[in-house]
Amino acid sequence: MPSLSWQTMVDFVTCIERWLDINLSHEALIAIPALFVALLVPIAFFLMERKDLYGFDKNVILDKIVLARVSIPMVFLVSIALLFNITTLSVLFTTLLLLVVMVVLIRVYKWMASVEILKYKTTYKQDMRLRFIRSIKNDIEKVDTWAIILNDEKLLEKNQRGLVAEFIAAVKNIKDSKNRYPKSNLLGLMSRNVSKVDFADIQSYDDLVQYSIEYFPEMRRVRTQRKQATNKTNQETYPPYQQKELAINLLKIALDKKISDIFDHIYFTAIKKYIAKDGVDEAGFIRDFLPAYVHVVKENEEYDAKKLWQELSDWVVTKELLSKEESRQKTISLLNAYMDSIGQRAHADTELPQHEVRVIDDVTERMLPNINVSFWFDIMTFYNSGWGLDEGEDSTHGQVRSHVSRRRDFGSFNALGDIDWSDNEEERLKAYEAEANRQDEETMYILGLIYPWLRNPKEIQKVLNQIQIIEKEKLFDTESHEARRLESLKNRFEKIRAYTDKMIAEQDSKKQSKKKKQK
Repeated sequence: MPSLSWQTMVDFVTCIERWLDINLSHEALIAIPALFVALLVPIAFFLMERKDLYGFDKNVILDKIVLARVSIPMVFLVSIALLFNITTLSVLFTTLLLLVVMVVLIRVYKWMASVEILKYKTTYKQDMRLRFIRSIKNDIEKVDTWAIILNDEKLLEKNQRGLVAEFIAAVKNIKDSKNRYPKSNLLGLMSRNVSKVDFADIQSYDDLVQYSIEYFPEMRRVRTQRKQATNKTNQETYPPYQQKELAINLLKIALDKKISDIFDHIYFTAIKKYIAKDGVDEAGFIRDFLPAYVHVVKENEEYDAKKLWQELSDWVVTKELLSKEESRQKTISLLNAYMDSIGQRAHADTELPQHEVRVIDDVTERMLPNINVSFWFDIMTFYNSGWGLDEGEDSTHGQVRSHVSRRRDFGSFNALGDIDWSDNEEERLKAYEAEANRQDEETMYILGLIYPWLRNPKEIQKVLNQIQIIEKEKLFDTESHEARRLESLKNRFEKIRAYTDKMIAEQDSKKQSKKKKQK
């Protein structure tokens, strides 16, 4: 039975072969692949010579338009079938080749008819490009292709919709190794060329921001993991530094009003969404991101430091927040980030550009809304200055003299805050005094966390004693700037002494009350 079936099949094929030999023109079969080759080459060269192409569009044309991977093998198969005079296979392969020809011609027409100027939608050309990028599996080839895209000087003139999504997908799917760094290379390419990208599609900017800011908590997480790891040979790798550079360069775009009025809102909204996710350490993110933000704002006079606190109004440090357990960690991180970016660099007698002075004042006023800014910087610059003078005098004595002999541009003025107006002048003055005292107490409380000496009565008295000695020595003229600064510093430390004495007395009273209750 099986042999009969096989014989029947052979007879059937032979019958078809004879019929095709009689009724089909072999010249036509030969002409079809020849015609296709004659069309394929000129079409490919014609499309590749157009000036509106990306650098990798030649590959797209061959792979997605001319279908070279399919069409060229089909031409060979038809030719081999004709060579061995196998009519059935010749007809079959020629039919398939005709289908390929029709698909190619349709795609060629769509490619030529695609209006590239329409950057606000995904055109046929752009869809073919995205398919080509998506089909690349080799990491080296991916990096090379993105290098062509992102290094294109006329990138802004071409359709870019969908490119960012493909870039993010590509970066997430590859990893660096010990000897090869495709992920770092890709991120470096985007970071250096991100200003060329036309973010007409706002979502693409948002997506890129959300991906890039993941660097900050990921860096902190890996650092913690590596510290705790017992096996030092099998540790997680740090995220590429180029990812941080990308986040910073996107921030520069957000702060630049010459580019757009909406990118700053998108950037900081992306941060709010990200830190609101479960498992994201907001305090850690703040600690790493804020110094980078301040550095970016400092380096360009066109950037406005207040933008951050317009979008993230809860990034503030107050006595109340520091006193609550649920908000303490975040607030401490903000204070540490502030000291890292501004506090440690707040020195007297240092010439700073006016823009940097404005950044120092703006960040301080926004982040520490309840302090006396002038009081704050008086103490901060005092403890940040060098200890002693070259003459070899007592360190505290020299520190006081050095401090009052210098000037600073930042923290010169202080805002009193919102005070209800009263027609009674005496009541107004009392309100002003109460607000000033409230600010001073807030200032001393927070400074006491930064400089432990302010909670030590002996250290405070040491400074006051040296101020008294300098006053008796009459080193400065009565109306001089130095004399006024010395008087101001004296008043500051007398307030600190009174405040510290009050706090110690309250603590002693609480301890005595506990002892009485225990008895």
